[in-house]
Amino acid sequence: KKLLVSLVLSLFVLASKALSFTVDGIYYYTIDDERAAVKVNYTVDPTTYAFTYHYYTGDLTIPSSVTYNEKTYKVTRVDLYGCSELTSVSLPSTLEEIAECGFGDCSQLTQITLPESLKKIGGFAFQSCDNIKEITIPASVREIGQDAFTLSGIEKMVIKDLAAWCGVKKAGGFISSLTKVFLNDQEIKDL
Repeated sequence: KKLLVSLVLSLFVLASKALSFTVDGIYYYTIDDERAAVKVNYTVDPTTYAFTYHYYTGDLTIPSSVTYNEKTYKVTRVDLYGCSELTSVSLPSTLEEIAECGFGDCSQLTQITLPESLKKIGGFAFQSCDNIKEITIPASVREIGQDAFTLSGIEKMVIKDLAAWCGVKKAGGFISSLTKVFLNDQEIKDL
């Protein structure tokens, strides 16, 4: 059994072209030759194959770019699932995607500002973010995944541009029935 797990992990590492590295306490992996993502780091015990996750806590500022081995990558994606002691996060102006469950279980976050560069919000992105009560969706967003906000504490969603909002690909059930949606301080009843 251990040989099989070791073989599978080895094949996964070989198949993956992504480079992973840590700079200034932030764990990154490359998406391609120009872009990188921020993720929760983990280690695997080689004897027991047990995973240990290294979650972010307190305040986190994610830079717009990171340099590693003399190569600079633009930071375009975040996946901070499970960071229950993360109290604030400053997202880069280059962010394009919040991963599936990207802020899931970040229960200590009380507010978040989504940058104008954001294009995609993954499914379940804000599950168990019970302390974020309001969120503004930038006009740049083109896709919102299944239940992205339904299992959160978000009570008020503000959209910046009605025409852009109408063009967003929204998966079913993306917000809670308790969430009120506003455009220019006017509540929208029919989504």
